[in-house]
Amino acid sequence: MIIKFGSAKIAGVATSTASLRRLVGYNAFVKIAAIYELDTDKYLYIRNHSVSSGEYWGPNGNGDYFPEKELAENYKTFIGQRVSIDHKDDLIIGHVLTSKYIPWDNTKKIGAFVENILAIDRELAEKIHPGLVQLIIDGKVTDTSMGALTRYTVCSICGNAAETEEEYCDHVKNHKMEKIALANGEKRLVYEICHEVSFFEDSIIVPLHLGGKAGGEGADPKAKVIQIIASVSKIDLSRLIDSIDSSISSELSKNFFEELNSALEQGIEPALAVIYKYSTKVEPQTKRLFARLASLLKL
Repeated sequence: MIIKFGSAKIAGVATSTASLRRLVGYNAFVKIAAIYELDTDKYLYIRNHSVSSGEYWGPNGNGDYFPEKELAENYKTFIGQRVSIDHKDDLIIGHVLTSKYIPWDNTKKIGAFVENILAIDRELAEKIHPGLVQLIIDGKVTDTSMGALTRYTVCSICGNAAETEEEYCDHVKNHKMEKIALANGEKRLVYEICHEVSFFEDSIIVPLHLGGKAGGEGADPKAKVIQIIASVSKIDLSRLIDSIDSSISSELSKNFFEELNSALEQGIEPALAVIYKYSTKVEPQTKRLFARLASLLKL
């Protein structure tokens, strides 16, 4: 079983019954209201496009490709799952009220994604992260990130199937989201195709400058990176960070950690993109260090 994360944007927020009707559409509102007690005084309702079909939208920023069949068959596993802050177990502020797979509309050229309605407990959110509800309403907190378990993934290049990260092929370990030249000269993107997917959360991602993740200050970008990622993975990263630093040039190290530090303020996905970007600039042995860093960041 492999854990996957993928970022998305908040597509709408409802603060009243009228705005909730507009958010989900009248027919859907009637169906939801018949099943659940809807209370906009107690809950803030959020709509997002949580995860998209690989056939229409390609792999996500992490290089994870979710086939349309997987989403259409398994989107309901979202329902009732937790809504947390920054994927943290002790920061649960609500639940996924309902979920729906939106098929591709060839006329409008839109769809092929899972749409969730999240119910955020206003009182609980205020207690855990004061001001968060208003930050969402004001559009200052805009990102969400789903969490999924996939029983196995398949490499887009060689077809290797892996049930754990230890079973990854070299393509996925060291060249994810790179274009690899095949024997016939064709270049193909490296990504993981996810199979037997089950969703376990949809998380609100709070930017670092608004108190998300580790927060805090730090003049040394490397120290700040360690602080931020360690808060997610609960693992001491000092040795790994030092190994990366000593394995690359001082200029490359400075640029990498400064760019990574900036990306971490935006969330896990942008940070992973930076790691993958710089991993293409280093020797194979150092690539493994970057892959390890990316793996820890996903925890």
